[in-house]
Amino acid sequence: MNISSLYTDAAGRLLEESNGFQPAAEQKAKFTDILADALNMAEDTEKDSKITSLELLTGETDDIANVLIGAEKAEIALSLTVEIRNKVVDAYNEIMNMQV
Repeated sequence: MNISSLYTDAAGRLLEESNGFQPAAEQKAKFTDILADALNMAEDTEKDSKITSLELLTGETDDIANVLIGAEKAEIALSLTVEIRNKVVDAYNEIMNMQV
C-alpha cells in the first residue's frame, strides 16, 4: 500500500510525496533543494524590492504601500534564511561535540 502525503516547499508550492522508503542520498538532496529554494526565494524578493523601490524613486509609481510591503517581504525572507543557516550550524556543532 502506498500512501501519499501533501506538503509545501519553501516557496509555498503544494507538492505530493509518497511515503515509501527513500535512501539517505535522496533525503539529503531534498534538504539541499529546500535550502536552495529558500535562498532563491530570498534573492527573488530582494530583486522585486529593489525594482519597486527604483520605480518609486523614478516616479513610475506612487504606491508607497507596495514598496514598503516588498521591502518587508525581502527582510523577512532574509531573516528566515539566516535562521535556517544558524540552526544548521548549531546542529552540526552539536553533532561534532558528541562523544563516540
